[in-house]
Amino acid sequence: MGGDDELVKRCAWCRTEPARRRYCSTRCRVAAWRERQRYADVAGARDVLEPPVTVAALYVQAGGVYDGMHGLDPWPVERDATRYDGPGPVVAHPPCGPWGRYRAISGTRQRADLAVRAVDQVRWYGGVLEHPSGSRLWLARELPAPGEPPDPWGGWSLLVRQSWWGHAAPKPTWLYVVGRPPLDHPPLPPPVPDPGGRVERLSRRQREATPPRLATWLVELARGCSLVET
Repeated sequence: MGGDDELVKRCAWCRTEPARRRYCSTRCRVAAWRERQRYADVAGARDVLEPPVTVAALYVQAGGVYDGMHGLDPWPVERDATRYDGPGPVVAHPPCGPWGRYRAISGTRQRADLAVRAVDQVRWYGGVLEHPSGSRLWLARELPAPGEPPDPWGGWSLLVRQSWWGHAAPKPTWLYVVGRPPLDHPPLPPPVPDPGGRVERLSRRQREATPPRLATWLVELARGCSLVET
């Protein structure tokens, strides 16, 4: 009954290409093997433990700060984060160029629709989305500004400065959170004096890099998000 075509599934690593077995290619099989090795038993046993994936980091840089973080499933551009379909909560870092104050010079290098999709993913699965303060995404998707009441999805916003976690510039940032009560979040680090750096003077990589301590804080925030159907 049926042929081999009925057995075709999506690759367990990239989740985009069809795979008759678990992976679509040797490259994906090796990438998955390397990921599992990070969670191998410290005593050197041959049995490899699958990490308990509870949070997905979407629209992040390959080889960036989220790679290797325990209990995290990173989705860089190679995996196409628009395809993430749960079930765990997310930390979303969609491109901000088309939505920020430098949108006039961002051109078509960054896709505006990725941020729109990221809002839906946060609303569906819970978690947090990060964008520069004043992002026009808030107006376009009717997200509450910091200090405003939650939206119909229970989402609320928080203003932070990435310099609190070690960024070279103050970098004021808005966080949109779904799945936790308003202002329920891990303790914030104490505010620090203005570090003196300016985003305009930093390289693109420096501007876009998430401080490691902030990444850890965002994952902890997302891990506490849950959506309960009523």
